[in-house]
Amino acid sequence: MAPRRRMVAIALLVAAVAWCAVACRPPDPAADAGQRDAEVLDSAPLSGDIAFPRTLQAERMVELQVTLDEEVDAIVVRASLESPLFTETGWQDAHVRVFAGWPTRVRLPLGDPVCGVAEGSGGETPDAVAHVVFDVAGAQVEREVDVPAGVLAEIRAEECGAKALSDVASPRFGDVEAVAGLTVTTSLSLTRGEGDARVEAVRVAGSVVFSIVPSDPVLALEPGQDVVSVPVSLTPTRCDPHVFAESKKTFVFGVWLAVDGAEPRRVDVLPGEALKAALQDAFDRCASV
Repeated sequence: MAPRRRMVAIALLVAAVAWCAVACRPPDPAADAGQRDAEVLDSAPLSGDIAFPRTLQAERMVELQVTLDEEVDAIVVRASLESPLFTETGWQDAHVRVFAGWPTRVRLPLGDPVCGVAEGSGGETPDAVAHVVFDVAGAQVEREVDVPAGVLAEIRAEECGAKALSDVASPRFGDVEAVAGLTVTTSLSLTRGEGDARVEAVRVAGSVVFSIVPSDPVLALEPGQDVVSVPVSLTPTRCDPHVFAESKKTFVFGVWLAVDGAEPRRVDVLPGEALKAALQDAFDRCASV
């Protein structure tokens, strides 16, 4: 064979080998499955819901539940929630695997409640919209899913009701006045805000760990008064370290306020730093016995 023909033949052979290295490769099952899953996620129906379990309430977080009936190999890596009832908190990172037919649960923080009118054209509360990003074999698929507003509307109503009460008169704990054994004495006050209505604290409730005495103080802010207070005593009644560690509302106390004789509503009140430190010390001494 002439040298020139031999060189052309070798060049063609090299090109054929290179082409076959790409075109003749066996199919990649994982890549094919990932592409199929991405296509499923891009179009399959999604259902969404919101839960507000007790374990998340102290942190003001809700649980977004997204359900996909199709079997896919995917992980939720980011999510966000839009609702006219709360200010937005943006994207939140996650790492939750998707299982067909089971809710994929992602924890999301709530923004501040929007305490004005937030209704649709027909007077109904509009649904929220969840944005969810799935990772499928390294590729990301973003979907939107409508979320019923029922739970969010209940949370907003509760928080806006408490805010309205606090705007009229805000309950506060005072400084540490005395410590006797495990009991810390302080004061509970009502401080005037807007208007001049009569505001009465009809009941207070202790936290998971601390009791409060008296539980039904006679504490009323009369028209013309700016502040009124009553002494109260706080004592740890649960000294189990695991209870303290697992409690999400260790230092959250409830005060039921009634404005001009209306139905009382609960407002949460927290101790200041000095009182909180005294309560922590009382618990530590109780747990060490």
